[in-house]
Amino acid sequence: NVAVNQNWKCPVCGEHLFNGEELHTHHKIRVKDGGTDKAENLVHLHKACHRHEHTGKRSEVLEA
Repeated sequence: NVAVNQNWKCPVCGEHLFNGEELHTHHKIRVKDGGTDKAENLVHLHKACHRHEHTGKRSEVLEA
């Protein structure tokens, strides 16, 4: 189970996964780069954290 593998915490912000925020599932290694859909390559992130993961500091500017 993906959530169990990450101790029920978002690896970006460290908050509990189920804090009321929408969740997204993220591939650690993109499928086009050889990643799989297996649990060890997936991580659950809050929606805002997932956006941050893909855009970096830009998301902080957009949300400010």
